Amino acid sequence: MEKIVYLDFDGVCVNTKKRMSELKNLKYRTMSEPLVKWQDINTWDAGFSPKIVDSIFDDKDFFNYNLKPFDGLYDALEMLRSRGYKIILYTKGTLRNISNKAKWVQENLDDYIDGHIFTGSRNVSMGKSDYDMSVENGFSILIDDNAENLLVNDRTKIRNMPDYSICAKFCGDDEEWNKEFIYEDRIILKWSDLKSVIDYIEELEGV
Repeated sequence: MEKIVYLDFDGVCVNTKKRMSELKNLKYRTMSEPLVKWQDINTWDAGFSPKIVDSIFDDKDFFNYNLKPFDGLYDALEMLRSRGYKIILYTKGTLRNISNKAKWVQENLDDYIDGHIFTGSRNVSMGKSDYDMSVENGFSILIDDNAENLLVNDRTKIRNMPDYSICAKFCGDDEEWNKEFIYEDRIILKWSDLKSVIDYIEELEGV
């Protein structure tokens, strides 16, 4: 039986909101603007102009030594691999963002994953239904923080979406992109919560 976990990056592997606020305060804030607190960010654009958002995500310093994985990430990935899961990182962004991100992944995640899907474009869509995540002999799981991606299969029954969705709410549950996901048995608030959700899914699958 093939078991695959598709793993989102931003907001799941790293605290993207924290890094956004750090760069905004350091490089893109005018003297008249207040300091940004990452805990106050709950919209995609963080209240910044589109130009600032693009500049922050395309900035090579976004992925410097200050960007750290969430606590417990490596332990969770090792747990999945010990149980026979293939882990595929699946992330989207602009071409420049993906280029910088790929280097960070190579240096910080390559030992814990089995593959990666980097999708970039000038006008990037955050949807993930354009890649076939279905498994013919087994099951697949998507771990993401974006309810749009996690709920698309429930709504449309798109055949290429994963069998199970797990919502990572590591930075709060009032974010506009995840507050719609309310299935408590598939929500994790920290990486150490993942094992119990995997136990539940495996019980359903008879593994």
